[in-house]
Amino acid sequence: MWKKSLLVCAILCAFCSLRANNPAYDSALDSLRMEAPVFSHNHGYYDEAFSVSISAKPQGAVVRYTTDGSEPSADNGKTYSSPIRVEKTTVLRACVLSDGEREYNSRITTRSYLFIDDIMQQSNHPEGYPDKWGPYAQRSGTAKADYEMDPELTATVAQRDSIRKGFLSLPVVSVVTDKGYIFNHENDAETGGIYIYTDPPTGYTKVQVNDPGTKWLRPTSVEFFDAASGLSIQADCGLRLHGGHSRLPEKSPKHSFRLVFKEKYGKKKLKANIFGETQAKKLDNIVLRAGFCNTWIHANNTERNLAAYTRDTWAKEVQAAMGHPHSHQRYAHLFLNGIYWGMYNITERIDEGWCEEYLGGYDTDYDVIKVEDNPQRVEASSGSIYNWQQLFDYSFQSASPANYEEIDRLLDIENFIDYMIINLYGANTDWDRHNWLAVYNAIEPNEGFKMLCWDSEHVLKELHKDVGIGELRELCPSVLMQNLMKYPQFCRLVGDRIQKQCFHSGPLQPDNTTEIWLQLSDIISSALYCEAARWGDYRRDVHQWNSSPYELYTKETHYNPLQKKMLEEILPHRRDVFVALMKDRGLYPSVAAPEIYRNGSLLNNDACWEYDIITLDHTEGEIYYSLNGEDPVEWDDNGNGSVSSSAKKYMQQEFTLDKEAFCLKARVLKNGQWSALSELNLALEDIKTDIPVTTIESRCSLANTLVKEGKLRLQYQAAAGNSLRVYVYSLSGQLCQQALYNSEHGQNHFDIDLSQLAEGVYFLHCQDGQMQQSFKIIKQ
Repeated sequence: MWKKSLLVCAILCAFCSLRANNPAYDSALDSLRMEAPVFSHNHGYYDEAFSVSISAKPQGAVVRYTTDGSEPSADNGKTYSSPIRVEKTTVLRACVLSDGEREYNSRITTRSYLFIDDIMQQSNHPEGYPDKWGPYAQRSGTAKADYEMDPELTATVAQRDSIRKGFLSLPVVSVVTDKGYIFNHENDAETGGIYIYTDPPTGYTKVQVNDPGTKWLRPTSVEFFDAASGLSIQADCGLRLHGGHSRLPEKSPKHSFRLVFKEKYGKKKLKANIFGETQAKKLDNIVLRAGFCNTWIHANNTERNLAAYTRDTWAKEVQAAMGHPHSHQRYAHLFLNGIYWGMYNITERIDEGWCEEYLGGYDTDYDVIKVEDNPQRVEASSGSIYNWQQLFDYSFQSASPANYEEIDRLLDIENFIDYMIINLYGANTDWDRHNWLAVYNAIEPNEGFKMLCWDSEHVLKELHKDVGIGELRELCPSVLMQNLMKYPQFCRLVGDRIQKQCFHSGPLQPDNTTEIWLQLSDIISSALYCEAARWGDYRRDVHQWNSSPYELYTKETHYNPLQKKMLEEILPHRRDVFVALMKDRGLYPSVAAPEIYRNGSLLNNDACWEYDIITLDHTEGEIYYSLNGEDPVEWDDNGNGSVSSSAKKYMQQEFTLDKEAFCLKARVLKNGQWSALSELNLALEDIKTDIPVTTIESRCSLANTLVKEGKLRLQYQAAAGNSLRVYVYSLSGQLCQQALYNSEHGQNHFDIDLSQLAEGVYFLHCQDGQMQQSFKIIKQ
């Protein structure tokens, strides 16, 4: 036996000498374990009772299991002898004990079985859980525990149907661990409950946590599953609380968590495509965002009435639509040991591991700059703060081409401007003294610091809100913005980026940003019935504090009216308010930029097809354009512009897209002042040919493009018995008339009545299920 022990020790010592990220380490260590048991039923939602069989190798091996979330072992749980009956929500964990041949018990298999009817009856007194949570931080007393699904919102068949649909509308995140790790009242770094001693920011607590920091990290199992997408994952990891002021028990009973993947608990990284990417990513940390500001559980009534649950995700998705790196996210329902805990937003934590995965290189290459809240200060959570400080040093120096070149080396200026646009457009009132991140590859500094949106829960609250350019705190983005405004080329680029992001196909163009908002709100629409049943009554029934009235918050009474306001009063008009504010600050020109039209319609996305016709229009001044990818204006160091030698004056030309890349850039000149830059930049793959388009002669043709008698004869060669839709647009993009013509296979002739149109130039656009074509016509 002593020889086997020496062999085991030698093997383990050899493993320890391997690189920490060597996959051979895990597989070799697992060779000393028993094989994990296999359950007959996978995790998921169930409506009917069933029995779970557990199989293990070798035959006859001893299997121990638990149903309370704790880890099974020789000293904890029950010995499996026959199938386990599951009739209600159950978290089942099992392991195979060492048989002497292998030195270690197996890894634990964990599966969560959820019964929606049982969840809707979730009581406020689950067995083994405390009636009170942790001490308040800013006042005397202790937080009352709240586990219940409100019976008032689960009473009727219609309510229960809505809740059932809500549960099935999102994926599930099921966290299973010893309940003492979450709710133990002992103030101990190793065993204390992380929901009891929440470690709020310094200066905001009456009870100090013993040994705060990474020691309050608890072993847990996490499952991600979603029947709709086929997502099915289980992993072992560490669990800790996440957040700043949201940790204060009186401010929020619903806390955020962080999942930490370490070899101590399981795999060093989670490799999974839980965010829907085509390629699985290797993640070190995942944040389970509870939602704090502007939610139904907030202590302030004003914030409760602004509960949209999509503000932070809107900012991230806008940054993604702008083409920048961003934190991926998705919504899910969270369960703690089978207890429903509400709707959460799963998001990637921005750290050095995230940088390695998405930006390349190694995690040790990166500076990650953020604001810590304990106490509040700008620091490097990874790498060094030196490069960030150097960037600010250059920005404070007098304006010169050399200094701007150094700034450009240290900062991805377009990314920085777009980041500022998101927060200024959104009028973020909880920024920028905190809630931002910057990342930089210090080893291969090719692109400079990149800014990332984070914790943007305070955007889009008021139509006319103005936050200046931020809070102007030391080493924060607003100070950098203010310092760079002394450079004409920077201010001009700000105007160009506003034009790009807020007009035409930009994500902040009213229709486009509304679409982003709607896509997010559609995802959570049904799930809000579940959130309301879990937390909507908290300020009325559990903890009335700070700001009345204390109401029962529901989707119909509170969310739907807010959504109506967002869609009718704020999102359609915020762009214009924002642009006016930027004009006042000299960051957007007073001269309007050229409008870009596609087939006579104002361009509002970059979905272009071969043979589309691109035109320009303006209300004042003269348009100058280029097709070579360069600015049509040459600028000197003082910001003065002159027409480029390669630019041309626009004289009502038409640009027809073909199977070549297309890059149009244009500005308006009026009284010596230049507009912002309008551009349409299409790579070859951006010009779609999936709808077959033939020449005019083979499918559609006009007897004459000059209309004198009020009617236009259109000839249409139908490939099948298709219907042909015909649209007539003015040059400004306004739809003047439309008609639907039924056709037969082969040659068809239609007389289009244009007698109601005023004299002028129009676009005629024809389309069926297989092709689309456009013509310019003249009405006399």
